[in-house]
Amino acid sequence: MYDGYDFLGFQKQKGENNTIQGKIESALKQIYSKDIKIYGSGRTDRYVHALNQTFSFEIDDLRYPLDRLIYSLNKILGDSIVIKEGKIMDDENFHARFKAIGKHYRYVLSLKRNPFFRRYALYYPFKLDKEKILKAAKLFIGKHDFFSFCSPRDEKDYFENIFKFDFSIKDDLAFFDIEGTGFKRYMVRMIVGTVLAYNEGKIELDYLTIRLNDDHFEKTSWCVEGHGLYLMEVFYD
Repeated sequence: MYDGYDFLGFQKQKGENNTIQGKIESALKQIYSKDIKIYGSGRTDRYVHALNQTFSFEIDDLRYPLDRLIYSLNKILGDSIVIKEGKIMDDENFHARFKAIGKHYRYVLSLKRNPFFRRYALYYPFKLDKEKILKAAKLFIGKHDFFSFCSPRDEKDYFENIFKFDFSIKDDLAFFDIEGTGFKRYMVRMIVGTVLAYNEGKIELDYLTIRLNDDHFEKTSWCVEGHGLYLMEVFYD
């Protein structure tokens, strides 16, 4: 798990070590005195947090008991990244990304100004119409071409299957919980941003249906900031 606000994202960047991957690989190098590449279940962007991110790596000789390795990693990594647990996989072909069958993301809104939430929730000063939001959320359930709801990259296709999209409010916080087979870059943030635009009356429901169901490849204009987003869980068989 990690506080993403302190980092430039998960993926290691050329000439920049302030990433989750970069910090973990650096810690592993201190322990094993050699370069070890880790493979995350996916890339979280700058400011995005994780409660249960997963990564895998290969090593011929673990050398230390697993609990000692985790202890050493956490001692090196400091407070912003915590290795919660580890497992030696029986499947020698296991890969944290390619073996994942789904993910759960949560986006958090703060309904009142609170300096303690400024790194962890997006302040949202508008009234939330729960019935309206759930009506919009329902449109995203199922398999769709999400080209209009993600940052374009050289992908084979942009189809993903969303099998859960919930919205709830508790005290001064609101939560969007989305589960699906996978998520392209900015996809959750653009979905939430577009649903909030509909909540505010800036767009009609047709704006969503056209971009989800027709051969219409115009990008949505709405995207919320990264610091309210959390990778909650990665699913495996």
